[in-house]
Amino acid sequence: MILRVTRDSAYVDTLRIDARGNAHLLMLGDVRLGGVAGDAIQDTIRARLSKIVSPNAVEAVLLRRIRVVGEVTQPGVFYVDRTFTMRDAIAHAGGVAAHGHQNLAMLVRDNQPTSLDNWQMGQAGTLFIESDDEIIVPRLPWYRREFSSVVTTIGVLTSLIISLRR
Repeated sequence: MILRVTRDSAYVDTLRIDARGNAHLLMLGDVRLGGVAGDAIQDTIRARLSKIVSPNAVEAVLLRRIRVVGEVTQPGVFYVDRTFTMRDAIAHAGGVAAHGHQNLAMLVRDNQPTSLDNWQMGQAGTLFIESDDEIIVPRLPWYRREFSSVVTTIGVLTSLIISLRR
């Protein structure tokens, strides 16, 4: 989660919610956020910080931790907004790399892999990302990566067979 106090540019912090459901605020100590709905987290933090700053100056953005790996330009772990979709997550990782499959991705959620065909144009691309999701962009099969080499080889072999038959 990112906490930003808009009237104090020096107070921008990234808070982690620990296993007990607490986040540590620098000036106030632990704030219990476990069990608080995502939409209510900002209000909870505003209420606690209202003793120090104006509640209207507090912005809390809940982030989700995801992994985007495979054939993307910049694979890694990212902290993204709750509104991110499959398309947004892959774009955030720099997009599909040259040898990546443009129409196929794998979503691993709760250790359950799901193949998402046509993610760029279809419904699968609008699927919202959840915390701890892993998105895998597979590599194209060798014959699609080396299409020109395959066509050239077939052409040479065809020419050779025709020449030998004459």
